[in-house]
Amino acid sequence: MSQISKEQEEEEVWEEVFQLFDKDRNGHISRDELGRVFRALDLDPSQKELDQALKELDKDGNGIFEKDDFKMYLKKVKRSSYDERKQEMMQAFSLLDKNNDKFIDAKELSQVLTSLGEVLSEAEINAMIQVADTNKDGKIDYEEFVKFILTPCL
Repeated sequence: MSQISKEQEEEEVWEEVFQLFDKDRNGHISRDELGRVFRALDLDPSQKELDQALKELDKDGNGIFEKDDFKMYLKKVKRSSYDERKQEMMQAFSLLDKNNDKFIDAKELSQVLTSLGEVLSEAEINAMIQVADTNKDGKIDYEEFVKFILTPCL
């Protein structure tokens, strides 16, 4: 069994995405097909953002989007979405890290929860910390925070 690199695997995924939306199988994405792409990806771009996307994708102005340009654009959207989520996570972490020491401890978590109307016992706060504290140092660092937030509950 041959081993597929992460890049090859990702390229195959983008190819499958392209094929899903190229309904008439002509190797291009039409303007109408592109609208379905945005809706399927749960993207709600403003008219300005949509016009910009169309301009980026439709290099020759014929209303048809080539496969490579389409895949490059979706990769860019994915990166942009990732960067936005990362920024949101940093902001959320900063709100919890009251003393800016790059960690969330029990006292900080308690303060934030109390300000939100959630008064928990010390044992409950410590239990919450323990769930996210994978290195067991008694506090949550940024990586632990992100992993905890992004890990689905069982």
